Amino acid sequence: MNQNIGLWVDHGKAFIVYVSPDGEAVTKTIESDIEPLTKSTGGGRTKTPYGKGGVSQEKSKIRRQHKIKEFYDDIISQISTAKNIYLFGPGNAKKELNLEVKKSVNLSERVLAVEPADKMTDPQIIAKVKNFYKLKK
Repeated sequence: MNQNIGLWVDHGKAFIVYVSPDGEAVTKTIESDIEPLTKSTGGGRTKTPYGKGGVSQEKSKIRRQHKIKEFYDDIISQISTAKNIYLFGPGNAKKELNLEVKKSVNLSERVLAVEPADKMTDPQIIAKVKNFYKLKK
């Protein structure tokens, strides 16, 4: 439990940077299978008379919420041994993940910062994490 972790996250993927005290960085990517929210056009027909066409918007939203929860649980299991955690990324995923992390008694005090960040390349993410922890590049 001597690793500092930086985590760039959006709803599509999480890029985890494990940084050892000597500045060595190891990375891991977790891809999500979260479906984007889509609006029903309302014009679908089924082949059965009086049948409902397609999946309701509510069911689609519930399925998406379950997928997001599974994605965050997977990330939390990967960062559970961290000494310090730095969360960043575009959109709301970083804030949602932070709320899930705070529910975990073991991890709640280890999050040092949650910051906005644009889409970044893998080397940019690694450099940002090392800079956050003030390690040599």
